[in-house]
Amino acid sequence: MNEVVRQLTPVQEIAAAEQDLDAARLGEATHRVRVRYPAIRALDGTAPPLAQRAQRIYALALVRAEGRLDAQLGWAPSGNLEWAVETLADLDTRRPNDPRSQADLAEARTRLRRTRGEGVRVLEDLDRRDLLGSPYAYRALARARRTAGDEGGAEAALRRCAVMASNPGRCDPDFTGEMALPSRSPARRGI
Repeated sequence: MNEVVRQLTPVQEIAAAEQDLDAARLGEATHRVRVRYPAIRALDGTAPPLAQRAQRIYALALVRAEGRLDAQLGWAPSGNLEWAVETLADLDTRRPNDPRSQADLAEARTRLRRTRGEGVRVLEDLDRRDLLGSPYAYRALARARRTAGDEGGAEAALRRCAVMASNPGRCDPDFTGEMALPSRSPARRGI
């Protein structure tokens, strides 16, 4: 039997990685990005817009997996989270006053002890102005509020998360997503 393999364009591949990220298929999202951009961690501010979009996806996948991806490449969770915060901070400087970029960076910052306070401050500010556009940002806010002993605030953030999420189970503060690599070529899966 002959199987037709659909080859995705670079834009389609990164769009599929973004869909994987949104669906919490973190291993698949990072795999797609690494296939398209093997040196994703070495890209700088001169990278084209599609590569910057791929960096955002890759960094957020690492954050949402608590840094536990890429061990096979020699990266420790703490190193992954540091890289993600640095990358998202760099991307944020190129998009001033962009609530999505600010929320992405704040979500990442809540994962590191040294930047947690700033991350929580930004998430709280965006929430007060009703500018959090991601269920993952609400989940990060809920986790931070729970850590601070604000159970009512945590529950309110989880309710907002559940309203926004395509799968309310992703709003569980302990949910980390699927970290397995794809079992077959991403080009065969399509978008």
